[in-house]
Amino acid sequence: MKKRDVSFDNYIDLLREKDERALDFVIDEYGGLIMSVIRHLLGGFPEEQEECFNDSLMKIWEHSEDYNEDLCEFRGWAAAIARYQSIDRLRRIKRDYDRRALQSLEDLNESSSTNEEVFRRIEETIDDEIGSMLECLSPGDRELFRRLYVEGESAREVGKELDMSESNVYSRASRGRKKLRLFLKDRRENEYGR
Repeated sequence: MKKRDVSFDNYIDLLREKDERALDFVIDEYGGLIMSVIRHLLGGFPEEQEECFNDSLMKIWEHSEDYNEDLCEFRGWAAAIARYQSIDRLRRIKRDYDRRALQSLEDLNESSSTNEEVFRRIEETIDDEIGSMLECLSPGDRELFRRLYVEGESAREVGKELDMSESNVYSRASRGRKKLRLFLKDRRENEYGR
C-alpha cells in the first residue's frame, strides 16, 4: 500500500495519525515562524532556544489532536505553543537561578550584578508578556487576574481584599477568561495570519 504524500491538504490528519513525515512538513513550513517566536522571547538566552524549539515540536506532535482548525490557522496555533513553551522555559530559568542562589549565597554575592541582570531580564520578559496578554481587561480585572493567576492567591483572599464575595470573584474571573480568550485569538490571527 502506497503512503500518501504530505501536503497542505493532509498534513494535519497525518500529524494526528503520528506520521513522522507530517512533522517534517511542519518543520519545513513553520519551523522559521516557531523559531522567530522563541528568539523573540528567549533572545537573551541563545543556549535555550534549540531545546525550546524541540520542546515546541514535541508539544505540537503530542497535542495535534487538540488543534481545532475552526478556531485558528495551524500557524497561529503552532506559534502560540512556541510562545507558551518559551514562557515556561523563562520560568524554569528563573527557578534555577533562585535555587542556585539559595544553595550558594556566597557565590551569588561575588557575581551578584550578573545574576541580578539575568533575573531582571527574565522578570521583565515575563511581566511584559503577561501585561500584553491582559491589556484587554479593565484595570480592576487585570488586578484580579494578576492576583489569582500570577500571584496564586485564593478567590477568598482576593474577594476579602477587594471587598467582594468569593462567587463574584469567580464570576468576574470567568468573564475575564472569555474576554481574554477572544482577545488572544484576535491577536494571534493578527500576528500570525488566519
